[in-house]
Amino acid sequence: YTLQKDEEDEEGDIRRSLKFIKDKLMISQLNAVQTDRLSMLRAMSADQSEAQVREIKHHSIHKDARKSPYVGTDIQRTLLADRNVPWEIAFPYNPPDFTE
Repeated sequence: YTLQKDEEDEEGDIRRSLKFIKDKLMISQLNAVQTDRLSMLRAMSADQSEAQVREIKHHSIHKDARKSPYVGTDIQRTLLADRNVPWEIAFPYNPPDFTE
């Protein structure tokens, strides 16, 4: 009887240990999935923010100062594409001298 009882206790211990390991693996896998999803959401948020910044920059480009001719004159302004407006863009710009 004692040998059988010891074997049953050992089998129970093994089952509990296996269940514990299985639960830990499951939690680990769930954490990995959650981390992946969180990373994806952060990346999507960053992409969205970059898109919003580009949209704001595009709409905040000052266009009135590039209308030609200069107001009240026949002097033509140098044409400048929107993509060349930011200061970071190297562009050979040589506007006509004009002061009103």
